[in-house]
Amino acid sequence: MPQSADRQPFARQWLYIYTVEFDVCPFRRNGMVIPKWQRGRLFVRGRLVVEEVRDPDLHRMVRVGHIFDADRTDLLLPLYDVLLVSCKPDWWTFTGYERQPSTYSTDQVCYQQSWVLIPATITDAERAKSRLPPPLPPVSAPTA
Repeated sequence: MPQSADRQPFARQWLYIYTVEFDVCPFRRNGMVIPKWQRGRLFVRGRLVVEEVRDPDLHRMVRVGHIFDADRTDLLLPLYDVLLVSCKPDWWTFTGYERQPSTYSTDQVCYQQSWVLIPATITDAERAKSRLPPPLPPVSAPTA
């Protein structure tokens, strides 16, 4: 179907009205749950973008979640068929699957993945609190 002169093909552009950065921790590696004691060092900080795109492999529209840095490069593998599982004031949980290149063939392998997202402002406030010295004990009034 030919396109009219006034109608241009869709070009992807993102407009950030406000940006919220998240500290994101993936919960799985190659589909296996990462032990709790290893998760603390896996956090990455970036911007969350969830969009709906056409997937040529599945022949349907899928929701894809990305974590981008300031240059709009992916910090983690994209999360396909992303679903918001939990949304609390302190953290969000997303689940879906990620695609990785297969080591045995040219195909891709899909692994289940979950992300925990903590707004960076909360993380920075917690870090700032931990660096502050403990509060002084209350001063009692002198007795006469």
